[in-house]
Amino acid sequence: MARSFKNYEFKNESGKKANDLHIVWGITSVEVIGVDGVKPDDPKAGYSLSETGGKSDISEHEVEKNGTVKVRVKTPHLVPPKRVKYQWTLDGKAISNFKTIAFEELDDGDTPEEVAVRRFEERMDFLSDRLEMLIDMNRFR
Repeated sequence: MARSFKNYEFKNESGKKANDLHIVWGITSVEVIGVDGVKPDDPKAGYSLSETGGKSDISEHEVEKNGTVKVRVKTPHLVPPKRVKYQWTLDGKAISNFKTIAFEELDDGDTPEEVAVRRFEERMDFLSDRLEMLIDMNRFR
């Protein structure tokens, strides 16, 4: 199965501290696999995540004005979202308008560590798919 991974960085240019980030990915089936390097299911994650279709809401994650949030996503598509809209809120109230970030090309300036992690995740996804297939095949014997 084809997949893609990408890191996105969202800057809080609202002029105020924010604690929620609302993202519209522009495609469906986007899965957030990390926020500031922490997986959503990690007990130490200082945020909550809700996802519906092509939208993600990261709540309870304070970001100072001019601060950033790094979000890593995985999609079943060969190409990750290239046009992403986002909005900052504070306690559910909008403190910025929706902004759009667009990418024409995939990341080529990744650090060696990011490339290694991406390749590891891609390999683990491939192996996971193969394992599921083998398990399914053995159920029918």
